[in-house]
Amino acid sequence: MPTRVVLLPEVLKANGYVTLGVTDGGQMARAYGFDRGFVEFDDAGGGIEGGTGKLLDMVRRNQGSGAPLFAFLHTYSVHSPYLPPERYRTLFGTFPHTIQPTSEALFPIANTAWRDLKPGDLDFLKAQYDSGIRFTDDTLRRFFDALKAAGFLERAVVAVTADHGEEFVEHGGLLHRNHLYDELLRVPLILAGPGVPAGKVEEKLAGLVDLAPTLLARAGIEPKVRMEGSDLLAPTFRGDTLFAQYGNLRYALRTKQWKYILTTKPEGEELYDLQADPGEKTNLVQKESDKARRYRKALEEWRKSRPDLGAAAAKVALTPESEKQLRALGYIQ
Repeated sequence: MPTRVVLLPEVLKANGYVTLGVTDGGQMARAYGFDRGFVEFDDAGGGIEGGTGKLLDMVRRNQGSGAPLFAFLHTYSVHSPYLPPERYRTLFGTFPHTIQPTSEALFPIANTAWRDLKPGDLDFLKAQYDSGIRFTDDTLRRFFDALKAAGFLERAVVAVTADHGEEFVEHGGLLHRNHLYDELLRVPLILAGPGVPAGKVEEKLAGLVDLAPTLLARAGIEPKVRMEGSDLLAPTFRGDTLFAQYGNLRYALRTKQWKYILTTKPEGEELYDLQADPGEKTNLVQKESDKARRYRKALEEWRKSRPDLGAAAAKVALTPESEKQLRALGYIQ
């Protein structure tokens, strides 16, 4: 993480917050700079159960400080490998299968799953993934009950979200490949607490870049750095256009109805009507050429506006333990 990138916990700490963080390591480890701004940071969370337990202990230790608290929890429990606890693995059915739900088994067929999966394999993988979600939900319910009992939630704004989804052969593959289709980009974003309308489903488009400005606004903090996102709860929030990218390989522009995707190597364009074709199966870039040109122009303007963050930090030397974890998560072969 380049040091010139200002992180949310750094802003909060500078404004008097006690910042507490627990992650499951991987690419969210201290070695990559994700501990910056945290007063307490643990990157060996131990899954959703271990992580919630550690963060709860941190909160309880710091509640009497008189300072406001920021608590951050990250987990890979809803992620490959799809290995929920044994008691959850048949919750969504049992299916004959020839594949194991590990990253090592799935990565080699991530691009050819449409051809290589055998009958029952896909249902089995989906069931294990759904079981992991249910296990995480159950654990978070106990975690929030404990935070409520500790009095932490009385004045707290809570956000629950994810950084990506998983593909289950919607476009022929598995895991989270280098695509920008909605099965990977569309993730939950749940807000609760003071100032957040209860039970409201927001129809405007929101991106993860909007989360930090939203939390800072709830804290009454005006950031001193440029932020691309906006306060989701502000009356002026537009939520009409989103941008996304995967490195410098693919870029996307999304409105409520349309998704335009530009691939740079080799160059290609895709345009989907998300209302008529939510699965993004029929490329309309030729039929709707004028619209595609307009979206490409807007996307190119957005690309040119990207801040120059300079060279990335020095490469991290992997320890045997971190290499093993990244391999299990599917980030290296």
